[in-house]
Amino acid sequence: NIIVMSGCGTSGRIGFLCARIFNQMLKRNNKKENCFYLMAGTDTAIIRSQELPEDDPNLGINDLLNLENRLFRNEEEKGIKKKIMVIGISCGISAPYVMGQLNHCIENNKNEKNEENPQLKEYFPV
Repeated sequence: NIIVMSGCGTSGRIGFLCARIFNQMLKRNNKKENCFYLMAGTDTAIIRSQELPEDDPNLGINDLLNLENRLFRNEEEKGIKKKIMVIGISCGISAPYVMGQLNHCIENNKNEKNEENPQLKEYFPV
């Protein structure tokens, strides 16, 4: 099973940090690392904001599909059913990059093509 945390800007950085921390904990306990992150603007956006990718829902879907293909290429050949939990992190639920991914997951669940489980976590800065 795989967990994917996705976001834009600060939300993407939260997903990046959570994935790294969770994987470190898993590794310390001799478990397989299974947390991944997607961020609008790729790793460049960890340090420098990338505004245009945040507004592109199709880019979000393509990034998710590319990650899926990279992670499950061999498993599908062996007939292993893939299970992915996609956690979209957004401040104000307004990031098209993240919403595109979640809509993709919802549509695929309706068609029962795979077992992605869309989640949306909202936070409010203090």
